[in-house]
Amino acid sequence: PSSGLFPSGSTQSVELTYQAGTETVTNTWTFRVAAYAIVSTSNATAVGSGSNRGFRIRTVQSEAGRATTEAAAEQQLLNNNGAPNIADLSLAGTDGFFIHTGIINFNQDAPAAAGNFNGNNGLEDVTPPGIPGTLGGNDNYTQEILTFLEFPAAGFYTLGVNSDDGFRVTSATGVDATAPTLGVFDGGRGATDSLFNIAIPPAGLHPFRLIWFEGGGGSAAEWFSVTQDGYRHPINADAASAIKAFQGRTVAPAPTLQLVTTPTGITITYTGVLQAADSVNGTFQDVTGATSPYSTTTAGTAR
Repeated sequence: PSSGLFPSGSTQSVELTYQAGTETVTNTWTFRVAAYAIVSTSNATAVGSGSNRGFRIRTVQSEAGRATTEAAAEQQLLNNNGAPNIADLSLAGTDGFFIHTGIINFNQDAPAAAGNFNGNNGLEDVTPPGIPGTLGGNDNYTQEILTFLEFPAAGFYTLGVNSDDGFRVTSATGVDATAPTLGVFDGGRGATDSLFNIAIPPAGLHPFRLIWFEGGGGSAAEWFSVTQDGYRHPINADAASAIKAFQGRTVAPAPTLQLVTTPTGITITYTGVLQAADSVNGTFQDVTGATSPYSTTTAGTAR
């Protein structure tokens, strides 16, 4: 058995030897590991650090057509090629972002259904925030969806996006050219699933960015995870097995410690909680009543 994940796309060999009466039987076979992308550990925070369920969404729409590609979508998010943004931002915040506390199950023709989730399974489609735009149209727009996804355990996960037209998913808090692509469909299509696998090294919250874009015709998007038995759960659904999404997270500041000698001992200036033990490898416990700066003598036994 392996204590971790096998390398992405690798071929592994298995050998099974057993006794059948007086005969020893050995069977060998190989299998290929599913391809997956590894999500960086550098941006993770602890399970439970999320605040305010949901997503932050920015919508940019142009009156003129543009290419139905990821590059054109990113350019539209950057400056809309100099054209005014005609998305309906009347319900957006002053920063231009909508707050969406539900699931990602958007369809320009909602409540008509597109994709996997609909009113029959209690997950009715809704119109994308900002669409239709101020001129009444449903074409030539891009959405940037920012969130922190909480993975309760390290390991292998399968995510999916059903989109009309294309999309790209990265682990990032915003535009980041260095962030590896986790899942993508770069082009135009009707509402279709794209599945992709990721490895989460530490459990916790990780930043995610989904952009999806619409050229002409229909437009819809769903974001979901897939369990080992093939069942699809929308991201941020209330089901126990659904991956939860958070608009933000609370990160505790790193503690600091500074020691200054005095004629009778030391003064400790610190942030966090001051703890002490009788040896370096001892059991550390909170120093009762300690506040910063904390002064103590150096006489007596080691501490």
